[in-house]
Amino acid sequence: SLPVLLACAFGAAALFHGTRGLYETTEGRYAECAREMAKAGTWLEPVLNGNPHWTKPPLTYLAIRIPYSVLGPTTWAARLYLIPCYLITIAAVWWLTLRLWRDRECAAMGALVYATAGVPMLASQAVSTDYPLTAALALAHACFWDALRLRSLRAVHLMWLFLGIAFLVKGPPALLVVPAMLLVWFRLPRQERLQVRLFAPSALAVFLTVAFGWYAWESWRHPGLMKYWLQNEVVNRSLSDT
Repeated sequence: SLPVLLACAFGAAALFHGTRGLYETTEGRYAECAREMAKAGTWLEPVLNGNPHWTKPPLTYLAIRIPYSVLGPTTWAARLYLIPCYLITIAAVWWLTLRLWRDRECAAMGALVYATAGVPMLASQAVSTDYPLTAALALAHACFWDALRLRSLRAVHLMWLFLGIAFLVKGPPALLVVPAMLLVWFRLPRQERLQVRLFAPSALAVFLTVAFGWYAWESWRHPGLMKYWLQNEVVNRSLSDT
């Protein structure tokens, strides 16, 4: 059953979280950025080596910074957020599989396969943006299929909410999955597509608020920051060897 699987996964993920040091360079960078944010008292502006660090949105840094305020800047605290991300993704895979095949046995098997696969278990031990992104996108996909199967407008709103959270974790790369979802939607007969209001204005408003609210606020406070994001973090990172 799903509760038993989640309990076993929790044990597997939590057992050795604090028994080894942080790996360089990724784990060290994220953990140190969160530590400096906590020291400086900032919540929305990432800081690294005493300077603003705008390469990623702040959500992952906050997921590390909040446990720091309770447990201090320890290895265990830095990796703590990975455990709920791992468990949420397992549950999302169960939900997604249930909607895809409409069979609880298939859902249980899908969640079991994901939970015990090597890469998800390894990722649950490494500090980065990858697992928050995975959790948000898994929930978005589950909501997408919920909307298709049940014609649920609430599921559409939740799908765009989780896509907005994914964007707040990773930025534009988080939306690379959206074309695949749209292709599935476009394959529906026209009458069925009309029943699944994938682009409901209120749902899109939720996405825009969650995804771009932080970017709009910080670019207003720091003139020139939006140009940096578009030029360096989107164009140069994607289309050059920078």
